[in-house]
Amino acid sequence: MVQRGMGDRRWCARTRSLAATAALASLVVFTLATGGCAFSSGEARLVASFYAATDAGLEDKALSMLDDDAVFDSWALAINGNHLGTVHAAGRDRLRPYLHARGMSRNFYGAEGPFYLLRSLKVSGGKTSFELLPDRRAETGRPYNSYRAVFDIAGGKIRSITMVEVIGWL
Repeated sequence: MVQRGMGDRRWCARTRSLAATAALASLVVFTLATGGCAFSSGEARLVASFYAATDAGLEDKALSMLDDDAVFDSWALAINGNHLGTVHAAGRDRLRPYLHARGMSRNFYGAEGPFYLLRSLKVSGGKTSFELLPDRRAETGRPYNSYRAVFDIAGGKIRSITMVEVIGWL
């Protein structure tokens, strides 16, 4: 049997403290590496502002972030690669009916449905791509569809939005 003295207890307490500090530092590095600060670019902030406006039902504010000639393309992508429900709209005023469509706000199901989270945000040149992933499954256990989006941004305005609903349960 090994007896431990007060020095051993202090060493253990110090080791636990160092381990906690190392875990916190690892978490910070992981957050930075995975895009936890992804909204630092102007394009990403514009995307975040656009979703904040559509989520709050502020249509005019959301439309003000679009270029006059903005283009919206949307479709559902079936598991076999088929495009379903294709939508094309050109011109800021023609996009108004789609501001609360699937993928254009993060709470389009309302209070009973999931809230969609922006994930995998990447900014490359004027293109900002990301995924919208639901925060839960349906009560039946079936997953809600996810969305892949690309916003083309120039001069502080959104020039085009491509929104693809990925149907994963068929």
